Amino acid sequence: MTYYDKLASKWHKITGYKGGAFKELILNELVISKINRIESKSILEIGAGNGYFMPMLLKKKSGQRPQKLMITDISTKQLETAKKIFKISYAEYRMLDVYKKFSIENNSVDIIISNMVFNELKGVGLKNGLKECERILKIGGRIIISVLHPEFVEIQIKRGVVKNNLMISTEGFRVPVVQRSLQEYKSSLESADINYTLDNAYGNQALYNIKPKLKELKGIPIALIIIGTISK
Repeated sequence: MTYYDKLASKWHKITGYKGGAFKELILNELVISKINRIESKSILEIGAGNGYFMPMLLKKKSGQRPQKLMITDISTKQLETAKKIFKISYAEYRMLDVYKKFSIENNSVDIIISNMVFNELKGVGLKNGLKECERILKIGGRIIISVLHPEFVEIQIKRGVVKNNLMISTEGFRVPVVQRSLQEYKSSLESADINYTLDNAYGNQALYNIKPKLKELKGIPIALIIIGTISK
């Protein structure tokens, strides 16, 4: 049983239908804005959690249907929740371990989406996950990854919010987080032959109203958005 298997039922009760306050108010729309047309595309979501994000994306891209949709997570309990609460009739629900080879063919995926997963991975998992994404992504395809911003993680360690690679989230969970620099992310992307651009996600007043402690970090980026492509 994985760490997230143990948290699955509680995770859904707290994060709900929009992923929690930060995702609802800031991150979801920012990530969706980085995704172009999905009509007839092959899409992979890595680390779907309770599965809330993909139905939201499909609603935003109303009238566009992917040719293939793979919703994955390391936790079978999370996938069960996703199928029960957020089921998409034509989606494939699969277990996927980012530390291992993906059971997906080379050059077969147009869009890869992963929210708040790669910041939980140790170095070997980050490198393997990015290399596998490069392997399965088509030329002209796109990968969109969101992670906790290294600057945010560093400050939360100093404040005692992150201890022993666990962070007390604004929703009250203890979630894994690995401290690494921005340069480490860049170097890992370059080692995987992924071309990339970066964007930052900051808090706003609506978030601070719900999570007042985050206001103390106003001006500090909370998340890093990585938009990657490949040129094989």
